Amino acid sequence: MKNKEDISLLVKYFINKYNQLHNKQVKGISDELLAALANFEWPRNVGGLESFIDHAVALSTDSVLSLPSLDIPNVTFTVGTWAENIPPNLSLDEVESGCIKRVFKACNNNYVEAAKILKINKSTLYRKLGKPQK
Repeated sequence: MKNKEDISLLVKYFINKYNQLHNKQVKGISDELLAALANFEWPRNVGGLESFIDHAVALSTDSVLSLPSLDIPNVTFTVGTWAENIPPNLSLDEVESGCIKRVFKACNNNYVEAAKILKINKSTLYRKLGKPQK
C-alpha cells in the first residue's frame, strides 16, 4: 500500500465508517498526517490502516485528524513503528496502563465504549484500571 491516492481514499472511507460507529464528526485529515500515513509501512496492510483510523477517530476531539489532535503523549507517528518512540524507561505495564487510561478518558469514562475500542472485555478493563467491577 504505497500509493498516496489509495491511502487518501481509504482514509476517507474509514473516517466515514468510524464517525458513525463512534458518533463523531471528523471531517478529514491534515496533509501532514496523510503524508505520514502514506509513508508508513503498515504491518497488516489495509487492516492496520483501518485500525489506526478507528482509534484516531474514537480519540479525536477535533474535526480534522492531525498529529496534535490525537494527543498521544511521548509517542510520535513516524515511518517506523510506534513502539520505537516509547521512552525506554517505561515498563510494559506502564505503557499498557497509559494507553488504557487515555482511551478510557477519550471515551468520557465509558467502560463499554473503551472496552470495545481496546478489544478487551469490560471486566478486564475494570481490572486493568484497578476499579471494583460493577
